Amino acid sequence: MQPQTARWITLNATDVVVWLRSLQSIARERAVLLCRIWTALMMKRAIRFVESTREENCRDFNLNKAEFLAALRGLHDRIVDGSPIAGT
Repeated sequence: MQPQTARWITLNATDVVVWLRSLQSIARERAVLLCRIWTALMMKRAIRFVESTREENCRDFNLNKAEFLAALRGLHDRIVDGSPIAGT
């Protein structure tokens, strides 16, 4: 690090901390957005998979296809709409 940079950081430590915290906040928001996008894509994939499953196969596992699809679509909508995610 060059001496003038170190001196500036020392004289403006509060500004540096604020700047770093704003970068942290931006990075966190982007990470949450990326997770939401990925999860929404995986939910769509799961919905398509269940839609393509035959009714008889669902019954073999004691699943009601319509209820299962409704639950998956509800979760997908909550993710896309930006409802709070556990742990955030």
